[in-house]
Amino acid sequence: FGHLLTHNGHSLALQRAGDNGVYRIYQAIDYRTTFRVVPLSELPANHPYRIGYKTTDPVIRWDNLLYPSFSSFLLRTVLVWWRHGVGVGRRHVLTGRIIDNDPRYRRLLTEAMSEQQHGGIAVDYRWDGRNLNHANPTYFRCVSVSGFRPGERVAAYVEVGVGDIRLLT
Repeated sequence: FGHLLTHNGHSLALQRAGDNGVYRIYQAIDYRTTFRVVPLSELPANHPYRIGYKTTDPVIRWDNLLYPSFSSFLLRTVLVWWRHGVGVGRRHVLTGRIIDNDPRYRRLLTEAMSEQQHGGIAVDYRWDGRNLNHANPTYFRCVSVSGFRPGERVAAYVEVGVGDIRLLT
């Protein structure tokens, strides 16, 4: 569907950017808009992203970040970049610190979204320094909490990672 979307008049269609599964979506959005499809065969046997791997929605490498699927990569990219659009009043509203080993923090990073949470859209990903065998990768989660339901006028998301909880609009 990227061919139906534009950014500053440029198509957001998926384009092959080289060999070895490298692609890009409109280079001028960010200097790191090239990304790579990670084939199942490259994931170590015990890698958590092997579970549920789909060739139609594969694991994506974007710089030091690894996404469990193309759809999660695309959604996080939209969450991060809509704030930079013309006429968007972006704000970093709040940052809170929490100890990494706090069970509440772990739940924020790992628990599924429920109907009681009004259907927030969660995107999980990890920093692994481009090392699929990284012993202690840093996990992140972005949750769209507002702006995707009919009638909502303010878009906001929460980002959780490295002991921080941030609210951005």
